[in-house]
Amino acid sequence: MPTTPRHTVIARLPTGEDFGVTSDALEMIRAFGGTLHCFSGPGGCRATGLYFSRTLPRKPVHCTLYPAETSGSTTSMDSGAPGSQPAFEDVQLSVSPDLSAQLQGAVLDFGNYNWMQRFIWLQLPSAGDARCGCRRSFGARTGKHSPCLDKQAVGLTDL
Repeated sequence: MPTTPRHTVIARLPTGEDFGVTSDALEMIRAFGGTLHCFSGPGGCRATGLYFSRTLPRKPVHCTLYPAETSGSTTSMDSGAPGSQPAFEDVQLSVSPDLSAQLQGAVLDFGNYNWMQRFIWLQLPSAGDARCGCRRSFGARTGKHSPCLDKQAVGLTDL
């Protein structure tokens, strides 16, 4: 049974992929009005940048949120079984179709990372080792003169 650190909510995509959401991320989504959209696009020091917005696009992939099962100090990704009742109706979390296929086993967090409070993908197993140290972009390097998204101080964006 795979385990991940500190997430309290399981987000299930319609295609069956699951990813974790920490209590800090859940609290900040609520503080920002209850809506968060996660998407990828160009930008940053790697081929793909990871972005967050409070505005939904035309066709987002909506997530259903379930409480995660905990045992000891770890949290299981195996909770939120198909028979479970969804929870957290006050939170609307969605992802872009291109990002949804890459989120199995990922963990969404909010915290102070690199001197900036922001959402990040704390874990993103599909990216492997090809991630920037800021955890905001992944893939092949885009060149010496491409600034890191942290240096651009990109926080929440509008679509």
